[in-house]
Amino acid sequence: MNEVVGVNETDGVNETVEADELLELLDALDSWVPILLPDPERAAAIVRVCRAAGERVDRDTPFADQVAEIERAAQAVSRHVLLFVDPSGSLSPSTHDVGWPPPDMRAIRRRAAGVRAVTRAFDGVATLSIDHLDPFDVAEPFLEAALALCSRATGLVLDLRANGGGDPQTVAYLAAFILGPSTVPLSTVFGSETVEWATMNLPASVCMAPGAPVAVLVGPATFSSAEALAYHLQVRGRVRVFGQTTPGAADHVTPIVLTKHVHAQLPVARVVDAETGTNWEGVGVVPDIICSPKSLDSLESLDSHDLPKSLESLDLPKSLESLDLPKSLESLDLPKSLEFFALLDPLDAPVALALAWIRDTLG
Repeated sequence: MNEVVGVNETDGVNETVEADELLELLDALDSWVPILLPDPERAAAIVRVCRAAGERVDRDTPFADQVAEIERAAQAVSRHVLLFVDPSGSLSPSTHDVGWPPPDMRAIRRRAAGVRAVTRAFDGVATLSIDHLDPFDVAEPFLEAALALCSRATGLVLDLRANGGGDPQTVAYLAAFILGPSTVPLSTVFGSETVEWATMNLPASVCMAPGAPVAVLVGPATFSSAEALAYHLQVRGRVRVFGQTTPGAADHVTPIVLTKHVHAQLPVARVVDAETGTNWEGVGVVPDIICSPKSLDSLESLDSHDLPKSLESLDLPKSLESLDLPKSLESLDLPKSLEFFALLDPLDAPVALALAWIRDTLG
């Protein structure tokens, strides 16, 4: 699994780092990146920008800051390059790619495979929050339980805003739940081998009804395979995406120990979406409705965001004035559409907007 994390800023690490370890780090990147990434042009670009960053870095700054500068440079080519500093200096540099370690089964079960919450409103609209895409063979019973609670929902909000990514097979399962029982090609992964991904075969009774509106919530912490899920659904026109643009990490990666102080996630494959022929690398998943998770009960915050523009495109119901509004809302003197959102969830704009769109779609 790949979380959206980066260099660990650790006090005191400079005292244990030898003067030439930054050069060792750059040499290790020079060696590993071309071996792992079967795209000579991009591999050379990563090595080149890292070397350039190494030449301009201030050697008097903390070592973690120097590594962060290298990481930022590499991410201009592959957003999924992540470098981590271990202050102990006890790491053993990798001699070959051993892949990801076995999953921590106890941790996965403890967090219910990332299924944080499932709620169901009085009108049948479900909200499903998933914070991990854990290995499918372990996650399956938890996901099945969550989807059972969403069964026959009139609409769905899929919240991926805290999801750092994970297993492509879990992506294929959740994509099938939303796209339907027919097999839908999703992507081709070009690495040491070429792998094609498609939705799993699920019974129609398990999947969302074809006409049921689905909203997907994304943000800066939606990363890697979680971005893949949102992207695959968005470009096929099945969902409407709300929130903030994601980081744009499309490459598949593997863990590598580079030096005794630095371990990394380095790219090993490129993903190409079967529908678009491209991916979200560097640009992210751009929401259809851009909004930040700010409270809707602050008029000042509304003026500085994209909410008014987004609201115009929603074509909201015209019957909001007939709502029996609480006195506290009437005193705010908000536009009727914003009163409607405040009734739904005054603390989470993306959720409120998504629910408003779904209920408007349902009529």
